Amino acid sequence: MAGEDGLKAVDTARSSVKWSVETTHKADRGGFGTRRSAPRVFAGQGGATVFAAYDRTVPGQGTLPARAAIEVLAVDAVSGKAAWRAEFMPTPSSRVEGSGLAADENVAPKVISADTASVVVTADETTYVLDRDTRQLRWQQKGFSAVSVADGVVAGGEATGTGSLNGQLGGLALDSGQRRWTAASSDRSVHASAAGPGLLAGNARENLVLVDVRTGAERARYAGGGQLHLHPWRCRGDEQSLVLCADQYAGQVDAVVVFNAATAAKVWSLPDASGRIVPQVTAFWHGAVYGRTTNGPVVLDGHTGKDRENKPGAAPFAVDQYGGLAGDGRSPIAVPASA
Repeated sequence: MAGEDGLKAVDTARSSVKWSVETTHKADRGGFGTRRSAPRVFAGQGGATVFAAYDRTVPGQGTLPARAAIEVLAVDAVSGKAAWRAEFMPTPSSRVEGSGLAADENVAPKVISADTASVVVTADETTYVLDRDTRQLRWQQKGFSAVSVADGVVAGGEATGTGSLNGQLGGLALDSGQRRWTAASSDRSVHASAAGPGLLAGNARENLVLVDVRTGAERARYAGGGQLHLHPWRCRGDEQSLVLCADQYAGQVDAVVVFNAATAAKVWSLPDASGRIVPQVTAFWHGAVYGRTTNGPVVLDGHTGKDRENKPGAAPFAVDQYGGLAGDGRSPIAVPASA
């Protein structure tokens, strides 16, 4: 997980820290908003490597003033040994307050993808692609927030006018930054989010749309049963066969819908005619929807939408095959995986 000072690995069985690695430049203390995002794991031939990116200030020296930098840190997931580091100067943001292009309203630097040749970072609505060998920027695109990469295409949300809230989904070539496709143009922000392997989600007015990352072809459109959706749809995959999208923001939730990841066919949604409470989703893993309602934490069956556990004890924010982490992230509490 990513902390303010760097990366650390937590043993979910014992709630203990296995290793921690700090960034080269110290974290900024105080201020408003978040300066960290979830790390990204890249499984290569030599094993798994964890990547994360951070806003940092490089101290001034002599006549050189202090400067802003984005620092990228890569750590071997098993040993905790720092495997790769890079830093570059960020592009000044053209962000319109409340434009919402960035996924989850988090404008902190985030590693979107890493392979043997490239590392893709998005920060404050600008996308940067680093060359793994030279550790230098290959290209950057202002006003474009990448959230997914597939088969050489970087996909995300982008503004379609200076100083406007208009947006669209778009795809750029990973190697060159050249335009590949555009889709789902809207007179509102698109709020792009990754929706499982090869799928990108976004808002077209009140509608939720799923498009193919490689081509921009529309795979599904959901109008939410005719309801007016005031919050942006955001999606996530269960790392298996399902995609969950939730219309929720700042603790409020209006709707949840689940799709088949392969066919993009709708599986179930809430609210429905049953009158059941729509949960605020905190995590989604291998067919289990973790969240909370006014009655407390709950686990739903991702394939049916029915309650699987109504007293799980916690609503984890991160889950894998071994268990989950709950709490505020600073002092995580280990919880067992749902049966």
